[in-house]
Amino acid sequence: MDGTVFRTPRELLGRFTPTPWRAELCVAGRIVRLETNSKEILRRTVQVLGGRHSAHASGTPLRWRIVLDSEAALRPPWPPMTAFTGLGLHCVNIGQRSFLALDPDERVAVAFLAAGLTRDETGFRTCFLKRLVEMTANVLAIQNSNPLGDGEAFL
Repeated sequence: MDGTVFRTPRELLGRFTPTPWRAELCVAGRIVRLETNSKEILRRTVQVLGGRHSAHASGTPLRWRIVLDSEAALRPPWPPMTAFTGLGLHCVNIGQRSFLALDPDERVAVAFLAAGLTRDETGFRTCFLKRLVEMTANVLAIQNSNPLGDGEAFL
């Protein structure tokens, strides 16, 4: 053996990454089901958007699946974001190792986020969650740019 390390290729979309941490959120009166593999992502998302499911929430739930990528070495400052749409999907690249993708027909948003970016509380809220809410606003039929709806600034 020559010392070469062989690794199995990582499944690109992480479809098989377990997402055991879950919460049902009420975002501007709409139901969002959050699934993640990170207790920290769950805590920060609930902290910003609230973990309250209102009895008055309406519509078909939208699923947010956010996967923490512990192998990605990104750290703040946040890299440039590039958005594009094609074949019915809406995508936002965050540097080379993180992204958001939305399939409006399936009512599913998937995100992979570098662990270092998750630890940046302000960036997580203003760069990542804000973009995720904006991206899914049409599917959720949100008219208000402030998803908290309580006068508190989202930024």
